[in-house]
Amino acid sequence: MPWLAALLSRKSARLVAVALANGLARIISAVTTTGAAFRTQVLKRA
Repeated sequence: MPWLAALLSRKSARLVAVALANGLARIISAVTTTGAAFRTQVLKRA
């Protein structure tokens, strides 16, 4: 994941880990509250 390597070159590993965890938590929360399936096409474009 080139975007992750680029982010790690600019920010501390601890900050990047917290940011990734926050993003995953938001996705999980949205999927569980709405019952909708996760859209994998969004990840393929990134």
